[in-house]
Amino acid sequence: MDYLMSVVRTYERCGSSAEVHGCSESWVRRLLQQGREHGSYEPGSKVRKTSSRICTAEDGLRIRQFIAEKPDATLVEVAAALAKPIHPSTVSRTLTRLNLP
Repeated sequence: MDYLMSVVRTYERCGSSAEVHGCSESWVRRLLQQGREHGSYEPGSKVRKTSSRICTAEDGLRIRQFIAEKPDATLVEVAAALAKPIHPSTVSRTLTRLNLP
């Protein structure tokens, strides 16, 4: 953390990411952007968005109903039936968790 703060202080002193020696300009810009957006320069301090791509218990019920109606549905079809942005691999893991084929 001390190193990150020294990079920030060096940038603030000279006002140019090119002037921070030993660091890539793009890395310095991303570090500063993280500080502005998340209020911290700490690694891993980014606030993660809540994902609408996670299958909830309600989604599990909808998947069970969809599979009962259309047992030969593909992963893409199941994902589309949920009407939310979800990757077929997430559907596959959910089917495994629900003990569905």
